[in-house]
Amino acid sequence: MSAQLRFALLFAAQFAAIGVMMPFLPAVLAGHGLGPSEIALVLAGGSAVRLLAAPVIGRGADGLGDPRRVLVLAALLAAGAVSGFALAQGFAALLLVNLLYSLCMAPVVPLSDALCLGASRRLRFDYGRVRSAGSASFILAAVLAGQAVAGFGVNIVVWLFAFCLLLTALAGLGLPAEPTEARGRAGFAAPFRDPAFPWLLPLSALIQGSHALYYGFATIHWQAAGLSAGIIGLLWAEGVVAEVALFLWGRRLADRLGPAGLAAIAAGCGVLRWGVTAETTWLPALAAVQVLHAVTFGAQHLAAMRVLGGLPPNQAATAQTLHASLGVGLASGLLTLASGSLYAGIRRPGLLGHGGALPAGPAGRGAAAAGAAAPDGAGGGRPTGLILPGWTGRPSRPQHQRHEDGGWIAGRAATILFHGILNGLIRHGRLTVQYPSGRVCQYGGTPGPEAGMLLRSQRAERRMVLNPALALGELYMEGELEPTHGSLYDLLDLLVTNLWSGGSHPMEALQAGLRRLRWLDRFNPAPRARRNVAHHYDLDRRLFGLFLDRDWQYSCAYFPTGEETLEEAQVLKKRHIAAKLRLDRPDLEVLEIGCGFGGMALTLARDWGARVTGLTLSTEQLEVARARAEAEGLADRVRFELMDYREWHRPMDRVLSVAMFEAVGVPHYREFFQVVRRSLRPEGVALVHAIGRASGPGTTNPWLARYIFPGGYSPALSEVLPAVEKSGLWVTDIEILRLHYAETLRHWRRRFAANRDAILSLHDERFCRMFEFYLAACEVTFRRTDHMVWQMQLAASIDAVPLTRDYMREAEQAARGAGFGLTSPRESRGRRAWPAGHGGEGEHFGPHDPQPSP
Repeated sequence: MSAQLRFALLFAAQFAAIGVMMPFLPAVLAGHGLGPSEIALVLAGGSAVRLLAAPVIGRGADGLGDPRRVLVLAALLAAGAVSGFALAQGFAALLLVNLLYSLCMAPVVPLSDALCLGASRRLRFDYGRVRSAGSASFILAAVLAGQAVAGFGVNIVVWLFAFCLLLTALAGLGLPAEPTEARGRAGFAAPFRDPAFPWLLPLSALIQGSHALYYGFATIHWQAAGLSAGIIGLLWAEGVVAEVALFLWGRRLADRLGPAGLAAIAAGCGVLRWGVTAETTWLPALAAVQVLHAVTFGAQHLAAMRVLGGLPPNQAATAQTLHASLGVGLASGLLTLASGSLYAGIRRPGLLGHGGALPAGPAGRGAAAAGAAAPDGAGGGRPTGLILPGWTGRPSRPQHQRHEDGGWIAGRAATILFHGILNGLIRHGRLTVQYPSGRVCQYGGTPGPEAGMLLRSQRAERRMVLNPALALGELYMEGELEPTHGSLYDLLDLLVTNLWSGGSHPMEALQAGLRRLRWLDRFNPAPRARRNVAHHYDLDRRLFGLFLDRDWQYSCAYFPTGEETLEEAQVLKKRHIAAKLRLDRPDLEVLEIGCGFGGMALTLARDWGARVTGLTLSTEQLEVARARAEAEGLADRVRFELMDYREWHRPMDRVLSVAMFEAVGVPHYREFFQVVRRSLRPEGVALVHAIGRASGPGTTNPWLARYIFPGGYSPALSEVLPAVEKSGLWVTDIEILRLHYAETLRHWRRRFAANRDAILSLHDERFCRMFEFYLAACEVTFRRTDHMVWQMQLAASIDAVPLTRDYMREAEQAARGAGFGLTSPRESRGRRAWPAGHGGEGEHFGPHDPQPSP
């Protein structure tokens, strides 16, 4: 038997094993009762073991001098380990089995490539032709495994996989013997001395990693476009057949182009392929670009083998395993994790999107003509087919489906995943979900809050599975999600309560970890800070007059008893802050960093006799604040400037920042407190009032960052105090305000609801739903999670304030007796004294007006 045939049998056996197991391992785990999050952990653990173990085993194989023996032993051990999938029970046991199997399987493919490359160099045969046997075997094995599962159940794939691994070991025994020259231990660094190898790793990572989104979501998207399962199968097969053709007949092309030329062609064809796939679902176009799989995958694989085949024999296994782990595996794994968020977040009619108008090709016309989804009906009786706990209704296939929904198979997959996630998440209270098919399912059932939601499309289900933190708000804005069995607040309250009491969503946990790496989101130089502020605060000023108090205080109020009206609580907030500033004499100069609509500055000037300079980056706030100062006759004591805090350099007696610090950004905290320090005279006092979190550093909700406060972040005090310490300031008082912002947001939410028609006349329905979600979600956050407000008093010197806090209480009592903090002498008539045209007539809640119900 020729050497080529022996290696062809080796590749056929091992890729038959992969073709059997890759499509069906998740189903095997699900058959043992694992939920989606547990399956993800098992698979991720195996991937991590393969990435770490393959280079180590490869280096050991080079040191032994005969990688063939390592290959045979690894295949035998993998066959024994994989049989544990049929015997193990429970998450821990299955995780252990997968870790052992992955450890054993890690070197099999790289060592096979290393052995074949060495033999092809010695015996002068074409590696590509031999390797094509593996690609053909993968297709055949996957098809036959599917038939076997249909006839014998999913566990049959475990024994088929073990059998194929035994064949791999037998084929390894039949390989031609390696030369007996001493190899020695070249070490991990040895391949990097070859000038081509360091370039190969990033090229393979970029080109082969680009397939991650395709492998994960091509089928789902093509089903959404109305393509049948048979057509989709042919598209996949076409790509692999083209790959086989390149391996069989591409040697002359590879000789002419060399590794660099092959990589360049692979990258260029990848741009063409993914560009077309992203822009259309027209079948002839897809069929044309699927041929390019031979180049996007196959040409780069051949380029890699050319580089690796030129390395010395004592480096072959090490280089192969390093390339498999660092060059392909790591990038593909990371991009696979990111592809869920990418697919959910980019709305395009091609692969990188979901929904939207399809091009005017036959597939597009067919999908567009499908019409809207028809519900299944929710009659009684025991469900047939797939039975899910708590499920009511008939799981029969919908007769009509919108093309946006992804087809029946993709829709069923999304439903099963979402169902499993909710089963693990809802532990307190009861959640009722009506799915797009008309099915209704209940989760939880223990005492606690109750709520429900209606999902209008399978696209909504997928987005809730892939990126819940962003999708929940977006779907409500778009009308794809509607609260049932209560209000939007009730739904959010139920979900957040369960998330903070032990429930979990696997994708949200993963994405929260990835968001911690996005430090650039917190980098706020002056130009970006201006854009971020304008996004929210330069909205139509009349909007804020329709849900804030009379003084337009857009920050946390102060509720000593919880019974105060919004107007009363905002007056008490201003008195509380003024007392901490120790305004003990007239004409003190106060710098307010982030002056809002001017209410705080005007109050300090009018009632405490201060001279205030307010800084803002919002043109709307600047115009309103200046107009208010003119109308109240305070323009000589208060001035407002459109200025970044970093531009201020003159010393003042007092510095105040209320609800601005959240926009500073963690990289700028030290700079911020240095500005505060240089802006204080020797006896100066400062107060910073900001939102924070009690449980340590975290991340900003992606929906809030995208739609409400770009660049915003609520810090833990552990992130703030180190910057204060380096500034030379004294921390003289810290107060934590718990639940005060929850009460403030409750008032804002109710006023927004009472004036919704007026707000709708200023904006559209989508904006109203966005703001409703923002107010409700933030109230729930401050009521159920670790968010709070902190006030930090700072001093330039050790004796700038008295030794105890008694002076604060005395100052507040004096202010109460004098009536300080009221917006104007005309307050008693129950109307704002605002200049015409600045929104003062928007709504007329008096201090004792009855509050609207939610």
